Amino acid sequence: MRDASSVLGCFHFSAGRGWAFEAELLALIIALEQIIVQNWDFVWIETDCTYMVDLLRSRSHTVPWRFFSRWRKVLSSIADLHIIITHIYREGNRVADFMASSVTEEGIWPFAIPEILHLVRDDRRGLPYIRIAP
Repeated sequence: MRDASSVLGCFHFSAGRGWAFEAELLALIIALEQIIVQNWDFVWIETDCTYMVDLLRSRSHTVPWRFFSRWRKVLSSIADLHIIITHIYREGNRVADFMASSVTEEGIWPFAIPEILHLVRDDRRGLPYIRIAP
């Protein structure tokens, strides 16, 4: 999570076994819950899942039953907030790519992990990024 000039915080979790859609939805719910807890009222969310973009933009309630209660609660809590959500390929977001492939400890950090600060600076400067698959 970041604003126009700095990283506001990070989170990483294991979604366990299941569908990728469920992991993406849980990540979006956690992000929205943190937006509420932190009392932010203008946020830009980038995701590599176009379905999450459509789901949030439409405020759809069509989610798996086990997520329905949390999803409905965050939707009602963010009704008056200014939230932009856009699609970005994972490879285009160095921080998300780093978090997904390198961070092993689960948690929510209300600060920037030092290792990602240079990635944010590189993103901001528009430096090219080549992701090499292992």
